[in-house]
Amino acid sequence: MQAMVCVLCDGVRLQPVSDRDCRTGESLIVAQCDGCGLVQQTPMPDAHALQRWYAERYRADYKGVREPAPRHVLRAGRIALERLASLQAAGVVRGRLLDVGAGGGEFVHLARQAGFDASGVELDHGYREFANREYGTRIAAGGLDDAQGRHDVVTIFHVFEHLPSPLAAMARLHALLVPGGRLFVEVPWVEAADASPRNLFFRAHVTYFSAPTLLACASRWFEPVAIDTHGGLKMLLRARLTPLAAPALPDAAAVRAMRAAVARIGWARYVVVGRAWRKPFAK
Repeated sequence: MQAMVCVLCDGVRLQPVSDRDCRTGESLIVAQCDGCGLVQQTPMPDAHALQRWYAERYRADYKGVREPAPRHVLRAGRIALERLASLQAAGVVRGRLLDVGAGGGEFVHLARQAGFDASGVELDHGYREFANREYGTRIAAGGLDDAQGRHDVVTIFHVFEHLPSPLAAMARLHALLVPGGRLFVEVPWVEAADASPRNLFFRAHVTYFSAPTLLACASRWFEPVAIDTHGGLKMLLRARLTPLAAPALPDAAAVRAMRAAVARIGWARYVVVGRAWRKPFAK
């Protein structure tokens, strides 16, 4: 069996926080590193097998569709507008933009309408073909490693948590940006009170981030511009002109706080603090 080693700090002291896939009930070990606080599957799945699954089966397995349904398009379009507004509020209003994991293409399409020279890459054939057919977008086949060129802005929304080598992924994202370019990354926030325990630890997500661990993954190649935990964990980052020699890991106090936050995950917190009772009315 593959050794249990943290993919952020190479630590070997990982404390299990879950032993089941919350969606299938199958065995799945998710653990938190005592050294840096990163929550991760352990051992980490094989990268090539993961990529094949994401390209061929992921959306069918988790959404039950080969192309986005109208409700998926509506939700994705609404969220895309919110993400564009965040970029514009930070003064990022034009330039060459690449969306990694472009899905059904709503963000690329709306970014083009907003004035960006926007394109994307997407592993899933059905979603990619839908985007190019319906919106006339430029979304190429592939994932992060297949992306080409240099861009003023790179966006990666709810993709980073699927990548088994977060440090290598940040290095690759940095290589796709012009000097001083912006990276806009969004991941599920493991500390969110309104995240259902029934939808938290499962096969598709191989890493689970708090703000300090996502910052640590980015720190060698990027410096933070803005951080937002409303509706997920979002960071706008600026590419460093000269990368640091090593990542800046969370300190002991931050690790203790992350461990306490993960320990609070449960149904009582979800219902009371996360106000789960309001969700059916919101929908």
